[in-house]
Amino acid sequence: MKAHLETAISNFYKGDFEGAVATLDTALYKVPLSPYESDIVDLKGVCLYYLGRYAESSDCFGKALRLNPSSERLKLLYVETLILKDDKTDCPKIIELYEDLLSRKYDERQVLLTGNCYYLCENYDKAISYFQKIPKNSDLFLKALQGIANSFIGKNQIDLAIEPLKKAPLRTSNPDDDLIDIMFLLGNLYEEKGEKEQAKQLYQKVYTHSIEYKDVAQRLQELDT
Repeated sequence: MKAHLETAISNFYKGDFEGAVATLDTALYKVPLSPYESDIVDLKGVCLYYLGRYAESSDCFGKALRLNPSSERLKLLYVETLILKDDKTDCPKIIELYEDLLSRKYDERQVLLTGNCYYLCENYDKAISYFQKIPKNSDLFLKALQGIANSFIGKNQIDLAIEPLKKAPLRTSNPDDDLIDIMFLLGNLYEEKGEKEQAKQLYQKVYTHSIEYKDVAQRLQELDT
């Protein structure tokens, strides 16, 4: 099995990920239990990741983690591939893994993703509690504001959804993609409340910077009629 692992490593560094996976499968088929099993399953997961086969990659990292449960690296790889699978049913497992990692070390990206998973699980209060942990000086602050607003929308609390979005730098002359998203969302909320002039002002800002953004042109036209 060690020889198979060495061959697979050589294939990996040559960029032959398919060849590496085939070699690793042969090793696992011949000798399913050995001291190298964790390394083989781990490497197979990495190769499958590079091949874009995220569901299979996630299965490998999950198995490797069961063989080596103390590995922080495997926890991160497992949770990242679970996210890439884009399957809502994996959210509870993602939350469990991230909360375990966050219990030892604060990481803003992991906090945001945990909030996103709670949002997808419709646990809006818990989602808000995570989004609110992102500080104002963070690069992820605008995404967190959107998360808070969307969570309040999920709770059908439109007025409360508007408040966090007001914390965004709406007067800036050069908005980035996150800020344009916030302007459009805030415009949606004002429009839903019947505050058409405020909605129109925000849609105009979005339109000025991104003329093809979603249905902003149509919304402006409807507000003008």
